[in-house]
Amino acid sequence: MPPCPSSYLRREPVEEMLASFIAENLSNPDFVLAGLVALFESRDGCHVEHERADLDRRLVALKQKKAKLATLVVDGVFTLEDVAGKAKAMQEEIGQLEARREALAVPPEPERPEDYREAVEAMAAAFTEFPFWSKEERREFLKIQRPEFWITTEGVTRYSIPVCKNSSQMDTASVLADNPHGSARVGFEVSPPFPLVPLPTLEELGLPQKRYYSITELAAAIREHPATLRRKTLIGQYPDAGCRDERGRRQFTTEEVLEIALLRRLSACGIL
Repeated sequence: MPPCPSSYLRREPVEEMLASFIAENLSNPDFVLAGLVALFESRDGCHVEHERADLDRRLVALKQKKAKLATLVVDGVFTLEDVAGKAKAMQEEIGQLEARREALAVPPEPERPEDYREAVEAMAAAFTEFPFWSKEERREFLKIQRPEFWITTEGVTRYSIPVCKNSSQMDTASVLADNPHGSARVGFEVSPPFPLVPLPTLEELGLPQKRYYSITELAAAIREHPATLRRKTLIGQYPDAGCRDERGRRQFTTEEVLEIALLRRLSACGIL
């Protein structure tokens, strides 16, 4: 597995959490196929219109450059020999863009998620065994599969995997290998995020439900000295309270309490 891009998350415990996430989600073929449905629907119409608009902008810019080049030749700034190579390259690029523009006028054959079912089911079967492999086997497998995960302190917030139609070219160890024909990268927003650790609750922290909590109450709930908690808010390790009372003392909201409690738990588990 590639190193985690988040410098403040430790790789080893995060990989263990990912093993649970993979087993729970990627081993379910219907879940992945549902993502394909959403992917193909998002490509229809809107995707073509965006590409067509981009091509139009590029064509206008190129034609303006070519016209300006011709004006410079007429004005005697350059000779035809000076600009011949550049003008030829511009015309070739204009031709390529116009050809692509014409191709977009022909509606493509609609993608059918069911065409991917065999490959997705093979992938799901492989991922079912994933939690039981050694770390080396997991990393080697994921190196081949090349999934992408977006991970924050809240947990996995998004991920994507490549899948392809033609499963006859695949085996268990390369279910998601690149295929230039019939391939698609399926992206999922994970909402709510799949947590790195169990999320804390006010009841678990021994706190009643109310509008604000003092730094003393919060420190007791997460088992830290108030002075340590205050220092960590000052250096940015914990988010500071957004409110103060009339004497300037910190007043933490429920959301701030739970966020700090989560950071404390992640640190205790060795993830931060």
